[in-house]
Amino acid sequence: MDHHLKNTLNSGDMDLPGGARAPKARKPYTISKQREKWTEDEHKLFLEALQQHGRAWRRIQEHIGCKTAVQIRSHAQKFFSKVSLPFA
Repeated sequence: MDHHLKNTLNSGDMDLPGGARAPKARKPYTISKQREKWTEDEHKLFLEALQQHGRAWRRIQEHIGCKTAVQIRSHAQKFFSKVSLPFA
């Protein structure tokens, strides 16, 4: 299979007139279940695991026990953005 054809088949783009390409439309974002607030104990476990394991999300997941790696990464992202804010 030639290189151009292979790229065309693997691409999610659609052909437009004149050889232009349009990106494939994404599915709309839907929340599958209600978000659960992290408890104080879960956050303490998160901080302990972060000190012990760094950004090893799977190890942090094992340490906490009740959150997925995706939930932990999301929590970490929010936590780091709050920590990096300058104090008033």
